[in-house]
Amino acid sequence: MLRLYLIFVGDALRLTAIGAGALMLLVIALAAFGVPAWVLPIPLLQFALFGFLWLSVRYTGRNLAWILGLPRRKASLAWFNFALNLSFFAMTSVAVGLVVAATEKLGPEGAARRPFVLQPVRLLAMSDLHGRALAIAVFLLTAIPFVCWSITRPPEARTFARRQRFLLLAWMTGTLSFMLVATRGTGPLSGALTPLVLFVAGTAAVSLIIPYSTANALGTSLRQRRAWTLVGGAIGLTEVLLVVAVTLGDLRSPDPGVRDQAARLFGPATTPAP
Repeated sequence: MLRLYLIFVGDALRLTAIGAGALMLLVIALAAFGVPAWVLPIPLLQFALFGFLWLSVRYTGRNLAWILGLPRRKASLAWFNFALNLSFFAMTSVAVGLVVAATEKLGPEGAARRPFVLQPVRLLAMSDLHGRALAIAVFLLTAIPFVCWSITRPPEARTFARRQRFLLLAWMTGTLSFMLVATRGTGPLSGALTPLVLFVAGTAAVSLIIPYSTANALGTSLRQRRAWTLVGGAIGLTEVLLVVAVTLGDLRSPDPGVRDQAARLFGPATTPAP
């Protein structure tokens, strides 16, 4: 398994380097057409996600039937897939990070207006995060291992169009929901879609669906699928309880700024505790 891992990672490193060079050329071209430097990192997140998924499909997804034929336990194959995807994620992150650092040289305001998710120092500084920012950071830092645990198989040609429609609908629904909350809309729908509700829904989806789908892709028994799903659900529940407990403590903070940030997790109608 180690030899197979090294073969896959070595080839992926070559492709990632080529992709990073192509992204850099794209960034330079966009900057030449007058695109502000602080805008350039935003589409790079999409390219990073696409690159990660493409690598996962290229090596694990397309070779899944052959990999399952190896004389290994299902758990060993799952950990092999996790290590491989984690390596792919590290490659794409480093590549995009280098391109982002290069874009900051194209404009003086690039570093100051870098998107929140492209600032790993802020994501790891939990003591400085409160409310919505804490929920986003915790979700990202826990969703990454879950995504690396998943197995992405290439869809069949006859079902690709139908899957794309569902993915597009889900993407639009999620994007509109986050935009509604971010702009502090009014009405019952805006009141229901608080950052906490979106955080719980996203965490539940990641922690329950991914373990089950991975176990299903590996052809495990129904008992194993349930066990993996329960473990994922326990992790997600712990994550939600942790964020809620920390936020409730922040509502009693003597710092009014911390109280205000914590209150925003529960929606715009929440009043900070005195």
